[in-house]
Amino acid sequence: MVRALVARALLLVLGLALLVPALWHVATLAQIFAARIGYPMDIEWMEGGALLHTHRLLAGEAVYGPPSQGFLPYPYPPVHFTAVGIAAAFAGLDYATGRAVSIAAFALACAVLFVEAMRASGRRRGFGVALGLTAVAAAASSFPVVGGWYDVVRNDSLAIALPLLGAALVSGDNPSRKQLIASAAVFTAALFTKQTGVFFAAWVGLFLLVRRFPRAIVFGLSMAVLSGALLAGLQIATQGRFWLYTVKNLSHHQVRGSQALDGLRILFEFAPFLALLPLLAILARRRRWLRPRTALWIGMLIAAFPAAILPFAKAGGFLNNLIPVALLAGPVFVLLVGDVLQGLWSSPRARAASEIAALALAAAFLVHHRYDKARYIPSEDLWKRAVELNKFVASLEGGVLIPSHPFLAVRNGHTTPQFHDMPYWDAMVGRMRGIDLPGFLKRTQARWVILSGVEGPTIRGWIYQSYKPHKQLPKRARVNPLMGYPSAPRHLLRLREPVNKKGRRVIFDFEAGLDGWTTSGDAFNPGVVGASRHKLLTSFAPKLYDEAVGEAISPAFVVDRDRLGFLIGGGKSSTTRVELRVDGKKVLSEVGIESDILTEVTWDVRKFRGKTAQLAVIDQEKKGWGHIAIDEVELFDEASPAR
Repeated sequence: MVRALVARALLLVLGLALLVPALWHVATLAQIFAARIGYPMDIEWMEGGALLHTHRLLAGEAVYGPPSQGFLPYPYPPVHFTAVGIAAAFAGLDYATGRAVSIAAFALACAVLFVEAMRASGRRRGFGVALGLTAVAAAASSFPVVGGWYDVVRNDSLAIALPLLGAALVSGDNPSRKQLIASAAVFTAALFTKQTGVFFAAWVGLFLLVRRFPRAIVFGLSMAVLSGALLAGLQIATQGRFWLYTVKNLSHHQVRGSQALDGLRILFEFAPFLALLPLLAILARRRRWLRPRTALWIGMLIAAFPAAILPFAKAGGFLNNLIPVALLAGPVFVLLVGDVLQGLWSSPRARAASEIAALALAAAFLVHHRYDKARYIPSEDLWKRAVELNKFVASLEGGVLIPSHPFLAVRNGHTTPQFHDMPYWDAMVGRMRGIDLPGFLKRTQARWVILSGVEGPTIRGWIYQSYKPHKQLPKRARVNPLMGYPSAPRHLLRLREPVNKKGRRVIFDFEAGLDGWTTSGDAFNPGVVGASRHKLLTSFAPKLYDEAVGEAISPAFVVDRDRLGFLIGGGKSSTTRVELRVDGKKVLSEVGIESDILTEVTWDVRKFRGKTAQLAVIDQEKKGWGHIAIDEVELFDEASPAR
């Protein structure tokens, strides 16, 4: 008897020791969440845009409005930003509110997985707790794999938590009508959180259909009524634009096979046991060890693959899209192992030994996936920079637009309507009609714009048509998001003032081609492109494209005005530039902004008045944005201050 007690004690100690890696993952993730929930800056590039959706909802402004309104929505349904709005009604709208919603959603997902894993252990409560903790830790260990995403103000955590809850409601042997309707309601919410919820709902419907047809009918009809009513309401309220933004526009996004394979590689490197799961499931099914509820969760994991890989393989796909598989892989394998262990051994001693062996394998997996939490926690320096950035934004008078981080303007008291630049990229890929950002910029008349320098070239071009560079942000106020796109606010632009171009004289408009210009190299062949009255000079050559290099030198002209202005587009490197040469020497130069939308440049040439000058358009760059373009070269007096 003493020996038996000692053996049990040793097994207990060994089991607890094997749970240390699981506790480490859970505690580490909780520490990361706590350390950055109140961080006053976007943890990830699109957080501010997500909060802007909620801000517009609370302000009674259209989210799925016409494309010409300036603000374009993310291509997602409204449940997530509505949930953040409900939380904001009690706690106020800020980064912490949105992150709290994501943390709560992740906690809900973990709670579902914990309960399901406990049930897989049978009546052995101690092993059930260990199995549940292991399942939660396996989900938590995927945090780095998905880009450190679970607490970010995005819809991903809610989009996986809701399908898990919906599946749990019907995982019992005999779900009631109320449970079926409740599950359908939860899956409807999941579908209107992120479109990939359709894969999980379809699987659960199929699972119910195979088990008992009447239950599938109740679930399917409930889903159809609830989803149909919600879709109809949104379509009516948005005059049909909800479908445009969330379905039609996305249908034009190409799925890249190579990127899909890359996503699968990442997932199988993280969880190589995924390759064994089908074989183990088949074995358990043949031996009748596989419980129906475990089969349900295996199907959820299978449904997670298209839910993860399809958005990951589209243009702009990122690691967060892999959340469905990364989060479910470990817990579902734990459930399957629990079934196998219950059926494999009848002897208590053999079962206990196999349970310890299973925990040991899980511990090895979790130890292998330990990570440096410092990578995901804002340092003291980043906190200071974020605070300084907020102070800088708050100090600007006259309104400010921040396309990459619009919520910074909102939280610092600016009432200027904001937009995020990512939906414009989506809209242009989807060939959406009716976009009018230039019109929006003219309507808002914000005095300032803060750019990161990584906004899309078309967006930068539109902005530079109305704004001109003012200065760089102080270094102490420059801070990149912790994850995702590096988009630290860097450049302060000021609204262009109306220019009174007295005595305006156009010296080159290229309507007559390169008359009098001399060229070298292969870049300016043919050089002048465009239709009548819209011609311009460009080094972007047919066939060679950006690889073409060369120079175009203008005829000599007399500087007889105080200002020289022109439109410029193309690369921002010093190897693609426009020079003013006086007496054969370079005196001024200008580069593009990595946009093919031409923006206005004005030079102060008073000190060269009366002298003979030439323009040199130079392209020495063969890589991306290796071209330069100009048009409308003119001399005039009494312009606004030159830059």
